[in-house]
Amino acid sequence: MIRRIFVLLLSAALGPAGAYAQSAREDIAADPCKAGGVYYAYPAQEHYAATPAPRGYKPFYISHFGRHGSRWLLHQREYDDLQAVFAAARQAGALTSRGKEIAAAVDSLCRAAETHAGDLTPIGIEQHKGIARRMYAGFPEVFDRRADVSATSSVTVRCVVSMANFCAELQRHAPKIVITQDANLQTTAPINFFNKKANPELSDRYLDFMHGGAWHDDYRIWRNEHLHPERLAASLFADAGYISQSGIDAQALMLMLFNLAVNMQNVDPDISLFDLFTDDEIYECWRATQYEFFVHRGPCPLNEDYPLYYSCALMRDIIARADEAIARGDRAADLRFGHDGNIMPFTNLLMLEGYCRYTSSPEEFCYWKDYEMTPMAANLQFVFYRRSRSNDPDNILVKLLHNEKEVRLPLPDSTAPYYRWSDFRRFYTERMASIVIPEQ
Repeated sequence: MIRRIFVLLLSAALGPAGAYAQSAREDIAADPCKAGGVYYAYPAQEHYAATPAPRGYKPFYISHFGRHGSRWLLHQREYDDLQAVFAAARQAGALTSRGKEIAAAVDSLCRAAETHAGDLTPIGIEQHKGIARRMYAGFPEVFDRRADVSATSSVTVRCVVSMANFCAELQRHAPKIVITQDANLQTTAPINFFNKKANPELSDRYLDFMHGGAWHDDYRIWRNEHLHPERLAASLFADAGYISQSGIDAQALMLMLFNLAVNMQNVDPDISLFDLFTDDEIYECWRATQYEFFVHRGPCPLNEDYPLYYSCALMRDIIARADEAIARGDRAADLRFGHDGNIMPFTNLLMLEGYCRYTSSPEEFCYWKDYEMTPMAANLQFVFYRRSRSNDPDNILVKLLHNEKEVRLPLPDSTAPYYRWSDFRRFYTERMASIVIPEQ
């Protein structure tokens, strides 16, 4: 009940969610790369608008969470399975001329991806260098002094490599800071709170729900109603009966090709496979992927608030480290490097506009734009300000940048987007206390 009150308060403060926003369908029609959702390459620009801080306030500390940068497809089987389908069809003489072209392209792309599944790409490296460069440029007062910077990562290699490149670029611009980097199960625990090894208390009930919950039946029905691979299959296979005779799942094939297409922006943006699909097919493939993310990690009643509950680990870490930095005065930043699946429920915990409206209706899921929330290299930066060297929480302000853009929080807003740290701390401590999950 308390959680619902929080949501209602936010709705009242911010107005109808998305009332004047462009729809996801319009976004994707204008830029099909956005259909990648979590595969959308970070849409960086070198300068972002900033609201001047209240008079006399200067930044002194940044608490950051960043997703790893652009990567190849996650699993090697995503390449191998797709390559195998076209190799068999080519051998059987079942491909159209268009199918032969795509088979050759798939073969070339999959061979280039060999041994790279899940790895950071050069584009991902440059994304983190750019974010670090702009962080320094935006807040030089934080880093132009001898101060400590703590950088921690989940144990996943692409996160570690993202951290290393971010820190190297930051150090290049701020030679006075002393950066320590670490990645182990202890650092992973608050960063990737869905890692079972780092968090053994993670509920089996929730894990079972993700992999085999009753929602799967509804999802299969929805997919059959919205994903129609027949046109695509006919353009690739000359023999209409070949797919059924070979046991190929046409829907799965469509999504495999779609994933390859949307991920090219992270590997080689000059190669496009979007002309394989109609605009409607691109949009519905995005929805099919986003549907699962919303149920797994989003503000969906079906997940019983498990994701929201576990995201409190990150908030507790942010609060504790900020309190320590304020008290000590010798820490410039805490940098964390993790995953999209952790940012998703955390934006709900923060109650950011556009990411926290509860619904279990697939037709309403599309308000939740994952390509805006968690593109590759997505980041949250809590920037702290104070007047002189005051450590009084009532005199310390914090603002939040989401993907380097200022956002508003459901807090007293007389100086928004700057908020009193004492108000922030009190509000989110109470919000965390209000979140409950079923007993094991």
